[in-house]
Amino acid sequence: PGAAHDAQKALIKEENTRAELEEVKSILDAYSSASTRMASLYLAYSSARGVIEQATVARVSDEIRIISDCLWSMKQDLLISLGFNIDRTWTICVYKRLFNEDDQHNHLHCVAHARSIECDLNDARTWKEGVGVGGMALAKDGEVVAPDILAAGAGSLFKLSGDIVRKEDLVRYRSMMAVPVSVEGDVKPWGVVLVSCDTPGHFGDHKDRRQHSGVKPEEAVRTLAAVVALGIAISRCNIMSLPTRSERS
Repeated sequence: PGAAHDAQKALIKEENTRAELEEVKSILDAYSSASTRMASLYLAYSSARGVIEQATVARVSDEIRIISDCLWSMKQDLLISLGFNIDRTWTICVYKRLFNEDDQHNHLHCVAHARSIECDLNDARTWKEGVGVGGMALAKDGEVVAPDILAAGAGSLFKLSGDIVRKEDLVRYRSMMAVPVSVEGDVKPWGVVLVSCDTPGHFGDHKDRRQHSGVKPEEAVRTLAAVVALGIAISRCNIMSLPTRSERS
């Protein structure tokens, strides 16, 4: 009986030790992931800063070109900082606000994007102000986060109907975040940065704190919006610095 009791105690101790080691490993993995995302966000911002510096020196006045070049340079590190795994479906889109004379409303037009499923920029949908996550962010001039557009608590807030909805939307776009692009001196947002993925709860619903410890994916979206705003401001400054016709002659 004594030997059996000792063996049972040793077994329990071993199981507890294994559980503790697994707990420590889980914590270390979470911190390692957080450090990687933080470093990637810094690298993404640094890449964009380099593009903007070059655009400043070269006096590039095309805002769309600057934005597209920034997104292209940031893409790989941005994906890591957003926490998008290789098997996920995701979109990163920059929309510009344009006024539609036909319906007398502002609409969002995609001017730069990166997607896991490639799509021609001309095929990207436009969004009326107040419609969809991006349209809502434009209307309220504030961030809009949709942890899960199909969640019962979401109600009809993020549900769309009609021709604007495609059958694959409910699978591809489950969690979304939109951030207005605000440029100093403008009354309304220039546009909106919208990021989506097919993982429910990816944005705004971090029940597993370890999975999203450190830099949250929302910070990457805010950073991209700030980069876009800076690129626009630089393009405007470059336009103002261009020589006039009389100066050229």
